[in-house]
Amino acid sequence: MEISLSICSKVCLSHLSIQKEGNEYTIGDPNIPRFIRVPEAAVLAVKNADGLRSIEEIRTKLKRDNNVDVDVLDFFSKLLAIGFVKSVGDLVLVSDPPPLLIARKESQGFKTLFQSINGKMVYV
Repeated sequence: MEISLSICSKVCLSHLSIQKEGNEYTIGDPNIPRFIRVPEAAVLAVKNADGLRSIEEIRTKLKRDNNVDVDVLDFFSKLLAIGFVKSVGDLVLVSDPPPLLIARKESQGFKTLFQSINGKMVYV
């Protein structure tokens, strides 16, 4: 099934990890080995993509609150193409992993695979 976004689409990117590295940021899904580097304006868009606001609402908010003019539709379409979009409206594209895969107790002989840093799960 092919999914295309419009300015009315409500996209959720809440599962993505965000790490600041110099003047850029690295964002990615800790459940797949894929990360991309983006400028701060892109991070602002990702942080607002909670699945409740439309792409147009996010673009308007970024322009109003941060004086940032970003083509959010194009950016989110690229994130969709590489598998970073958790959901579009009610359609879930990336499900949460079972808790067992997020972290395993070292006392049971397993190494911790992911750790929560600032509310985001990151691979360690």
